[in-house]
Amino acid sequence: MIMDLYFRLLLLPVIFEVVMGTGYDCYDTNILINATVDPQVIRSPDFPLGYANNVSCKVLVKAPTDGHVLHVQIVYMQLNNWNSSCDDRVIAYDGNSSDASELHTWCGADKMATSTSGDSLFLVFETDDFLTDSGFVLRFWEDVSTTCSPGYSSHLRIMDTPVLLTIPGMPLHDGQKCAYQLRTADDRRILLTLTNWGETSPRGCENTRLQMYEDTSPDSQLTIDWRHPVHPFSRVITTCTNLTINFTATTPTTTNTTTSTTTLAPLCNFTLVATSISNNFGNDVADLQEVRTSPSYIWYSGQSQGQMKLVSRDITKTVRLDVIGASCNPDCFTVTQDSPDGKQLDGTVSDNTTTYRSTGPIIFISNFTNQSEDKLLLRMTSLDGACNGGVEKVKAGTDAAVTSMLDLTACKYNGYYIYNITADHADHIVNLKLTRNLFNATSPDKECNHSYINIYDGNPHSRLLLKWCWKRTPHITVTGNKSYLTFVVATSHGDFPGPLTVTHFALLSESMCKPDLVDLKASADVTKYISSPNFPGPYSVNNDCTWRISAPRINYVVLVNMVECDLPNDCSDLVYVINGLYPTGKTSVRLCGQDRRHFRSVGAFLILRFTSNSFDNRSGFKIAYSTEHSTGGQRTQGGPPVGSIAGACIAISIVAGVIYVCIHEQRKRHKQAKQEIEGGTL
Repeated sequence: MIMDLYFRLLLLPVIFEVVMGTGYDCYDTNILINATVDPQVIRSPDFPLGYANNVSCKVLVKAPTDGHVLHVQIVYMQLNNWNSSCDDRVIAYDGNSSDASELHTWCGADKMATSTSGDSLFLVFETDDFLTDSGFVLRFWEDVSTTCSPGYSSHLRIMDTPVLLTIPGMPLHDGQKCAYQLRTADDRRILLTLTNWGETSPRGCENTRLQMYEDTSPDSQLTIDWRHPVHPFSRVITTCTNLTINFTATTPTTTNTTTSTTTLAPLCNFTLVATSISNNFGNDVADLQEVRTSPSYIWYSGQSQGQMKLVSRDITKTVRLDVIGASCNPDCFTVTQDSPDGKQLDGTVSDNTTTYRSTGPIIFISNFTNQSEDKLLLRMTSLDGACNGGVEKVKAGTDAAVTSMLDLTACKYNGYYIYNITADHADHIVNLKLTRNLFNATSPDKECNHSYINIYDGNPHSRLLLKWCWKRTPHITVTGNKSYLTFVVATSHGDFPGPLTVTHFALLSESMCKPDLVDLKASADVTKYISSPNFPGPYSVNNDCTWRISAPRINYVVLVNMVECDLPNDCSDLVYVINGLYPTGKTSVRLCGQDRRHFRSVGAFLILRFTSNSFDNRSGFKIAYSTEHSTGGQRTQGGPPVGSIAGACIAISIVAGVIYVCIHEQRKRHKQAKQEIEGGTL
């Protein structure tokens, strides 16, 4: 009820404009209107109270000025579209009757704008005998054609009258470009609004590259670079008088070798409307900006010293503000919540962008200083609180692994979701496994530069354990060193991993081994033991433990015997047995499952390495190790110790090096003396 009242209040300015302003009601069967350069409106009968059933209204609009065409913009559209039947509709024809080619058909809440190719527009409004709705308001005016031509730039002057920007009706060849260069008065800015991106041709939006620059120079900073079916923005507001827009076809043409016909890929179907707005900033009155779920981009001048108030269109949502490429953050301005004197928000920095997240529907930007750069690019988005830095906290159990499903559908656009897992005891660590269940194969962000999951050893300001690109691997396992873990899901472009399976449990910190190589000495008299971390209790995931066992003498070998073994049968957790001095040597044997074999080293050294990746909560293993003479038996005499041999080898190497240096120097002096004698210097 509250939301319905809220949107009705938003509609009041529109209703006031179209009811009180100059306009035509579509009651009669045939209406003839001469358009002017000033916009006029056509309304459905009894708007906004609702139209009747079985309406049939026809309107012919003419452009009296030579060389002018007609532009149509939808102010409001809400027609009954039961079961997507489009039985209540408004049809636009590019001519003076319904025999002309069809420009567009509106039904439901469609707001696609359009333009004619000539001086005539024929409109038909018709309804069925079923349900009705509040109706429509259609704005129209005459002006020169603003359709950009392939390979050319259209230079347009933007004033108070809206300018409809249309891309070519025909497809473009690969790499072919059309462009707009917009300019307004010196004391004004340009407001560009976009609707209907890809709603009628989503595949074409993958073939259309949209680039926008503030100013006209090719060296100007790029504001938007987009090629994706997802809506790129709702509004762009400049801080100067110029804006350049480029459309480029990016998909090659296809040729049918059988018929020798060439097919051009369709482009994206959308609406761009440019208008001119005031450039008057003040310190006392904040510049008010409405924030929507689709991002808005505003170039804001730090020299204006004004305030900006950002208000979510949906008051139940929060605001996300991204300040892109501002090196002076946070010294050049302050960001507060609810009021200029409200709680100051701290920004998080990533990829040259500082992000501020509110917990309410209003953000203020104020206190611009002289340190401010000439221009700040602001991107603002309205999001659910849970997707805008909202935190979900759960407890990691110690008895068994806990598994749950995390649905991130609501956060797939510009989301930032925080999931915190905490153990009950400070001497425990958290084991985490994440598994994706879906994969967005059409995503352009294959390297996860904008959409990713970060896992931290503590809070989001702690050490980063892993950045997971779910498009490369379907699951990951992570263990930190603290009693809690946090993973953050950042999404954009509609990329998200789908429902995540989250599995976690807590174990004693002893269940994780140290990453260093551990040296052990075997004895012929005493049997010693190695075990998995926390044995006989469960071990953690992501263990990588390495032991090097050495015999006491060079002619002795190492004996190992698997006393107990409880590892997964799929060998996701393994014990590697490696002959030699270094862990990088060739693996001789792999042990998993309930394998209890025993082994004898080839030389005086043996490496044991244990890695764990499963979530099975196994008890692990226990290995006994000892030594014996290489010929058998437990003789401890008759061979030099391994340490002595190693020391002797080092000593011999040093002596040999000294002898080599002495001989080399003696030969050098002898050669030099010989050269002097032969040269007659002596």
